Amino acid sequence: ENSLQPGTYWNASRIHHYPSGGGHMAEHKDTHFPTILGKANIPFIQVVILLSNRNVDFSSGGGFIVDRDGQKIFFEDESSIGSIVIFDGSLKHGVEDIDPHLILDWQSSKGRIALFSNLYIFR
Repeated sequence: ENSLQPGTYWNASRIHHYPSGGGHMAEHKDTHFPTILGKANIPFIQVVILLSNRNVDFSSGGGFIVDRDGQKIFFEDESSIGSIVIFDGSLKHGVEDIDPHLILDWQSSKGRIALFSNLYIFR
């Protein structure tokens, strides 16, 4: 049975701040929606809007995708703010530690910032 019925999902739009001094997200694959969508044979695409620039807001670490050959690809540079990154959520991806050489300062806006909009199922 296909559970892709109107009104059964909600949208979680949010901004993530990965602060300088250690903000990160462990390497992972998205598993929740690919399992549901697999029944309908629909690919699961992730969309991220970048709201910071490497070497301006942070200097090391950042968002990455692991390609099918196992190579880690970082997708931020000095002019990535406003860029849209679209990728297959079944690929390994994450955020490598942001400026781990710095002391974490929760009051600072320095670091990596990205906008996400994901669907979740009502339970």
